[in-house]
Amino acid sequence: MSASSREWPLFRPADLVLYAFLAALTVALTGGGAGGASRLMVHSPCGESSFDLGRDTSFTVEGRLGPLAVEISGGRARIVSSPCPGRQCVDAGWVTEAGECTACMPSEVWICVEGGSGEAPDAVTH
Repeated sequence: MSASSREWPLFRPADLVLYAFLAALTVALTGGGAGGASRLMVHSPCGESSFDLGRDTSFTVEGRLGPLAVEISGGRARIVSSPCPGRQCVDAGWVTEAGECTACMPSEVWICVEGGSGEAPDAVTH
């Protein structure tokens, strides 16, 4: 063993304090994992609604182009059908994490899992 390896070991007991701090910070910033978000916010031209993600259900939302079908199942949500021309909102799939959104921009409808910034989706939201 060389002198330099004894001076700088790969792992020191004090490193555990740093790792524990980083883990706690990560949990705090992400909301503690999958159990953090429990509501689905639905924004439409008719107003806003809130639904419990823990209760499986299907419903329609009236958009600018007509009704959109939304499904909540297994703690996640998705747009099932839409009258928009491209149907990217349907192809986007499920939203599950706090702050995650999907939108039908032609119909001016978006759904967001509660726990994000509360702002409307931007140009990169899918």
